[in-house]
Amino acid sequence: MTEANPNQSRKQSRLPLLGKVTLALFGSLLIAALVLPFLISTDPAEGAPPEELATEQSRFMNLTTNDNTALLIHYLHAAGEGNSYPNRTDPEKADKPATDSAAAGSHRTTPMVLLHGFTLNAYSWQEMIPHLATSREVIAYDQIPYGLSAKPALEADEDVDYFSLAAAVDHLIALLDKQEIPNSILVGNSSGGAVALAAAHSHPERIEALVLINPMATVERMTLPDWLGHSPQVKRLNLLAARWFGSSTALLEASYHDPALISERRRELALLHTQVEGWDLAWGEIFNRALVEPLDVEQAIAEVSVPTLVVIGAEDTIIDPQESQQLAETLQNADSLVIEDCGHLPHEECPERTYEKISGWINALERAE
Repeated sequence: MTEANPNQSRKQSRLPLLGKVTLALFGSLLIAALVLPFLISTDPAEGAPPEELATEQSRFMNLTTNDNTALLIHYLHAAGEGNSYPNRTDPEKADKPATDSAAAGSHRTTPMVLLHGFTLNAYSWQEMIPHLATSREVIAYDQIPYGLSAKPALEADEDVDYFSLAAAVDHLIALLDKQEIPNSILVGNSSGGAVALAAAHSHPERIEALVLINPMATVERMTLPDWLGHSPQVKRLNLLAARWFGSSTALLEASYHDPALISERRRELALLHTQVEGWDLAWGEIFNRALVEPLDVEQAIAEVSVPTLVVIGAEDTIIDPQESQQLAETLQNADSLVIEDCGHLPHEECPERTYEKISGWINALERAE
């Protein structure tokens, strides 16, 4: 008779126990994943109305979009002598008839509208605006829900689209209409570049040229299925992420080749939204949208034919410079320029050199017309 191996017997007896422990551990993790997100508070952040947080440069306008949604938009405006349209940009004169000088403004250079990137605001352009405004009217605005613009929450009206790419284009066109700008040059950085491309595709008659600065146009970001992305647990986790990113300048620092160039005032302005009541819920909504909706501008890339300049920060670690170069080569009518020793935000980090590159290209374009 063969003797039983006691070690083998003990091993076999432990297998069911190991399986039970593994199952219990997996079950605990699953329960934690399902339950713990509900510990994240959905109470809106306390704060003040946007108008109370305005800087000396701030202006506000009320937009009405295609779906008749009213939105408060915060923006910055500047124009060199002979290029301003005061009836459009002065809130007190916005609803008055155009003056003779404004009506006769066809000789003026094309206005420029500046579109910031993900989590940034109009102050991303504050170093560039004085340069650009020497020859033309310039408007930079806080896209929804950033900066001091409106902070809508879907719970207030779930039938309204505030946060998609299409909505961002709708807001842009509504702004052009409100300011009586028949056509413009769009300058878009990062995700603002995607908005610019989409606008040029859907409203080519309104866009004279594009300047895309390290555009987020070909990046394939991870997305979740709708059922998972819209689950209460994932939405609360997105809210937690939005609160962290929205209260930190980590992404701003990562966007500079030399973060030491970021002033304390720039950091303060980057976090201005955190003083607005309910900012976190609105940011949570746009973070959730980014997780379930691909940033699809493939058709725009294939069909947009307006003159385009792709500006590439040579040291960009957010968008691979090679992807930006490839975009320039793919577009029908595009040039590209490289800004050395600059990261994802050359208009902030290297404003003078970036202005020279952009203005040189635009001036050549306008002389050729």
